[in-house]
Amino acid sequence: MIKKLSLASLLCFVIYFILQFVIIFFPKLYLWAFAPDLTVELPLSVQLSLVGQALCILPFGAVCCFSYFKENITKMNSYSIVILAPILYLTGIILSNFIYMQTVNHSDFISLVGMDGIALLNYIRTATGMISCLEKASLILICCAGAIALYITKYERNEGEL
Repeated sequence: MIKKLSLASLLCFVIYFILQFVIIFFPKLYLWAFAPDLTVELPLSVQLSLVGQALCILPFGAVCCFSYFKENITKMNSYSIVILAPILYLTGIILSNFIYMQTVNHSDFISLVGMDGIALLNYIRTATGMISCLEKASLILICCAGAIALYITKYERNEGEL
């Protein structure tokens, strides 16, 4: 059960991670639904900022990967998953929001991208917000896997004492 939850968490994370880059680098794939007449391209600096925001969640993905590929279930592994996963998740979100605020609050941002560029950036943020349910599902699944692992290690220890 733990392996299946960890695999589901890892799959949700990988799909979310890949979709983020598709949204950033290929906005014309989905802009036809939001704004078909928008033809502006984002400058490289803004795209790099978006990539930086996307990479902030990578340490959380490492915990998902660690959980899936770990062979032995120990109490310490379970605690590390249950405690480390939410901390890295929240840290990634805070760091991503910090990068976003530093990009948007820059005084030359509007003159750099123009109003169409700001609209495109908002559409990109909207699209990534739509797929963020995969990121949240990954967090819930990995925490459930860690909680089940904690329960199993505690139950096995209590059986050994009897």
